This record gives sequence, C-alpha cells and structure tokens, in this order.
Amino acid sequence: MHARWKARIKPTIEMMASLPSVVLGFIAGLIFAPLIEQGVMVFLSCFFTVPLALLLGAHLWQLWPSSWRSRVVGWRFLVVLVVALPVGLLAGWLTAAPLEQFFFGGDIFAWLNGRGGSGWGGWMLALIPLSGVFAVFLVSRFISPWLRIRSSGWSHRRTAIVSLVTCLLGIAATLLIAGMPSLSPLG
Repeated sequence: MHARWKARIKPTIEMMASLPSVVLGFIAGLIFAPLIEQGVMVFLSCFFTVPLALLLGAHLWQLWPSSWRSRVVGWRFLVVLVVALPVGLLAGWLTAAPLEQFFFGGDIFAWLNGRGGSGWGGWMLALIPLSGVFAVFLVSRFISPWLRIRSSGWSHRRTAIVSLVTCLLGIAATLLIAGMPSLSPLG
C-alpha cells in the first residue's frame, strides 16, 4: 500500500480494533436500528435491487460501442457509482411499497408479529440467494456450454445481447425457483 494511504488507513483500523464488539453493537443499536426501522422495507428491497442494478449495469456496459468503452474504461468504477448504484437505490425505494404489499400483505411489522399474511413472502425472500446459486448452476451447466459452441462467430454486440438475455432468464428462474414452495400442497 502507498505510504500516504497506509498513514490514513492503519490508524483507523487500529482504532476500530480497540473498540469491543459489544460497544460497536450498542452504538449500532442506538444509531442505525431506528433508521432501518423507519425504512425496513426500503432496506430489504435495496438488498436485492442494488446488486441487480450493478449486474444489469455490467451487462449494459458491454452493449456500448467499443470506442466509447475504451474512452471511459478508466472511469468505469465512477460510472458504476454515479449511475448503477443510485439506480439500484431508487429502484429499491420505488419497489418497497409494492413488494411489502405483495410479500407481507402491506404491513411487514404485522407480518413479523404473526398478525398478518402468510409465511410465503418470508420463505421466498429467504430462498432467493439459494435459488440464485441453483439458477447459476443450471445456466453454467446446460446453457453456457451450448452457447459457447454456437457463439464462436458472433459479433461482440450479439454476444453481449445474448449474455444479457441469459442473465434476465437466470433472474426469472431464480424467482420461479424461490417461489416454488408456495405451489406445494403444504404451502
């Protein structure tokens, strides 16, 4: 690490290491818990929309003409921070109320207290990460080898479009797999 950065970061890490985790948890409980409680559904929806915005932003980056990408390649991290991250946060904020209505009957706190809704919304949200891993496995095992064989002569643009469509199909498969427990006779 550069000496100037080391001089700034090392004391910060040492100061953080000197604080007991109980104290940090207490401070987080006093400061962050009330903030998150006011916007718990926005926080939950951003947990999903921000990674999706970053993923889709990476795929859309590939659709740019190569001359544009080569001019701003050094600024791509800043582009992600200025474009994809705010888009993900805005999408989380805009989808929070509809998602709360869909998954939790319009009141997540009543759902958490057992006074409303079914367990389906919570199960679906809990299963999305595992379903995503399973969808990635399915795509990499069955779709990617098939595409690799057929895409040898494709242009960069066509390959990027097929990659974006594959990503969108993977997201749809993830949501379908996560929602399947509700289709069972016990759900």
